[in-house]
Amino acid sequence: MKKILIFLALIMTVTLLLPVNALAATNTESDITKMVKSEKNVKDAVTIVKDNIAVVAIKTDVVTRTQYWELKAKLADSISAKYKDITNVYVTNNPKIFFALEKLSDMDSTQRETELKKLMDRLSKIPMPLQDGSDKVPTPYKIG
Repeated sequence: MKKILIFLALIMTVTLLLPVNALAATNTESDITKMVKSEKNVKDAVTIVKDNIAVVAIKTDVVTRTQYWELKAKLADSISAKYKDITNVYVTNNPKIFFALEKLSDMDSTQRETELKKLMDRLSKIPMPLQDGSDKVPTPYKIG
């Protein structure tokens, strides 16, 4: 849990300190989104990449928590393997995050900065459920 909170704090810090113009849709974002959408259980996806961080929101039809955590781990591993410069991957199926990332792609720099701050606030407040009811923190993220 501590690593996840540190990762979320890192996302917020990097995002707030670097220029917002770097968030413009890139080929990397499009490529990651296409790769994620090609997965069997992913219905839709949207991606934001900032420096070495990728935030991927998905719509999925997986039923169990275990399937969901396995899918997240698979996606994070695939992204990290293909894009060596991306060392931190956050995958979520949160509909609010998905909607926020979609909106970001259509905004000008000022609007994007405001929405991104709201998104980072939401990310920092998402409760992280324990996998299979164990005491271990799930690790579907690549944290460098």
